[in-house]
Amino acid sequence: MADVLISSWTRLEPRSQSADPSVGLSAALADPLWLLARQWQFAEFVGDDGATPVRVRVRAGWSPITRWHPGPVPAGGVEGRPFDPSAAPLEAMIEAEAAGPDEAFRWSADTGRRAERLLRAAGLDTVADALRARFPLAAPPATDITDDANDALVGLLATRLVDGTALRAAHVPAGIPAGVDPGADDPGAAATVLDGWATWYDTRAATRPAEQLPPSWIADRLEYRFAVAAPLPGGEEVVLTSPEYHGDGLDWDDLDIAPAGTTIGAAADTARLPADVRLTETLPQPVRWPGAPADRFWEMEDAAVDLGRLDAWPTDLATMLAAEFCLIGSTDWFTLPMRLPVGSVAWLESVVVQDTFGDCVIARTEPGEVGRLFEAAPPPGDPVRRAYLVLPPTVVAGVQGTAIEDVLLLRDQLANLAWAVEHTAPGPAGLPVDVAAALARRPVPDLPAQALPTADVRYRPAVLPPDNWVPLTPVLRADGDRRGTRLARTRVVGGGEPLPATRLVREITELAEEEVPRDGRRVRRSRQRARWVDGSTWVWNGRLTGPGRGDGSSGLRFDGLEAPPT
Repeated sequence: MADVLISSWTRLEPRSQSADPSVGLSAALADPLWLLARQWQFAEFVGDDGATPVRVRVRAGWSPITRWHPGPVPAGGVEGRPFDPSAAPLEAMIEAEAAGPDEAFRWSADTGRRAERLLRAAGLDTVADALRARFPLAAPPATDITDDANDALVGLLATRLVDGTALRAAHVPAGIPAGVDPGADDPGAAATVLDGWATWYDTRAATRPAEQLPPSWIADRLEYRFAVAAPLPGGEEVVLTSPEYHGDGLDWDDLDIAPAGTTIGAAADTARLPADVRLTETLPQPVRWPGAPADRFWEMEDAAVDLGRLDAWPTDLATMLAAEFCLIGSTDWFTLPMRLPVGSVAWLESVVVQDTFGDCVIARTEPGEVGRLFEAAPPPGDPVRRAYLVLPPTVVAGVQGTAIEDVLLLRDQLANLAWAVEHTAPGPAGLPVDVAAALARRPVPDLPAQALPTADVRYRPAVLPPDNWVPLTPVLRADGDRRGTRLARTRVVGGGEPLPATRLVREITELAEEEVPRDGRRVRRSRQRARWVDGSTWVWNGRLTGPGRGDGSSGLRFDGLEAPPT
């Protein structure tokens, strides 16, 4: 009978006898020399099983993102819109929305001012003055949502500039508009300047249709939904969907792998695939961060770092996992730098690691066999087809302007309603306006109190909330075989028809009930500005959804008794 040698190892880890981890971390010893001798006796100083990687060769495939689709992808697939990651940031495509009425006055003023500036720079002052007289910039319609800053800007610009929108409508190619007397100026030169201005106008106005929902914005969910795709070798494609993007900065973790069979037409873009895979041979670097423990047990550490003072409860799993990683596995992780283009989907072909003893090990790169920390997640129940690393073409450091619309969604437990409270709305000149302060200039409609003949009190049918509080009433709606509660925009009984001052509230007809949780929801709309990799400047209006400030009270009451005024 042959002898069988069975080897086994048991991992020993310290367990603290008290709630203070500093006792175990201090490693107090009465005779350190004895411990060193015991380590020598057990051959712990022999490094035949402690190799360190010194060289890594990585082969990675990658494909550029070539298509995107706003909104959810239909079950049968859809033809996506072409996209070039080197030409535009993805946020500008997803969040861009059509110009609304609040931008019409500023648009006409800015475009008309450019036309005047071009004419005067060419020495055509007479034509510029004639255009100002023929197409004067008219003030926008009067509205209650305004303030002194908007009124001052409207008064400054109205009738003092050319109306760019009216000028473009009356423009004649290779000529000047009818009713404009060039005087002593050269009509041909004026026509050339106006033709160039009209081309610029059309380029800028191409993305400014009538007011409508942004194509990716889901009004009843207060979020963006979209999909992107990249072609794969063999005539396939990988589709990544974003089921819930709140406008707070797009990153790889906002994208998930779409179910098998989903397509938006990127498989036809195989001509944009790179010619070969990306090969990198590099030196691995240990993962380090401020406060990381020393690699060697007897190495003196910085006194400013004291891992023993970590305060973690038994239910605080994140802190305990971080502490265990720092103390046990922090020296086992290495980084491998690889240059990949922005706006691509990458995957590993092979990873070969060479250690200090010259041995080469092929790391496993099959789906499910490697770490899943930065990998795009597949749908639940869908098998992992390939591990993808997504580098979305997103803005790293953009500029966000002051919110031109700010709406707070909250629950009112006393009134059994939800409310959309409009704090900020755009004024006639496009500047943000405090809605409550603007509506305070006019009297709040109220139901008068009636004196009772038999008591020294007065009966008030109702106390209405301010006009910037728009009610959302629970209604039952059937969704197939299921019935759910939704919040419908309505009006208060006894009050007038609500006229929302913000575009965000006007777009809400019905809202999913879970979108207004107990802590509320805040939605803002503001202008975004960013520079892209080709040096171009992108400006668009984006929306940001975040947590609210808890419950609120509108003050709505019915059938009240009050003392008469003294």
